[in-house]
Amino acid sequence: MKTTKGAIPSVPLEKLPEYYHQWDADTRFPDLTKALNDHRVSLEKLRELNNELASALNHVDNHIYAIRVLDYLHDDFCYGDDAAGNKVHKFMRKYCGVYDANESVSYELQRSIDALKEEQRKNCRKVVELENQIKVAEKVKEKGWEDYRALDKKHEAEFDKLKAAEKAAEVEEVA
Repeated sequence: MKTTKGAIPSVPLEKLPEYYHQWDADTRFPDLTKALNDHRVSLEKLRELNNELASALNHVDNHIYAIRVLDYLHDDFCYGDDAAGNKVHKFMRKYCGVYDANESVSYELQRSIDALKEEQRKNCRKVVELENQIKVAEKVKEKGWEDYRALDKKHEAEFDKLKAAEKAAEVEEVA
């Protein structure tokens, strides 16, 4: 913006708009543009984290039914409820070479249950981790907005001074 030299804030050579928001300060001043872009980046990061959290929350209860079924089968094998019956014992003996199906299957079921529970815990940890990242991202977003607003107010004050000088110059021309 070109201005003439004077004692009061320089009077612009271009006609100022009626209101500050029409002045398009966001693109006129590089520091304001940078602050707004930084705020937009932090806002987008926060949106991505919230979407990722929503997705992670959908996976927290994955495997719950499989764990429940395997847990019932495990208990049946461990505590002698011969739910598997003779067919399972014959199958295990003939095709797997296992003569004590109750102990072997019980052990394998417990390993499967543990693996599924570990996956559930990993999903829960991810949720907590994302919630912590969201708290940090919200603070960054708020700080970015405060920085932008401070710069915007500074430029608005500058605009008001220029507008007052322009009106004073118009009054001098008329007189």
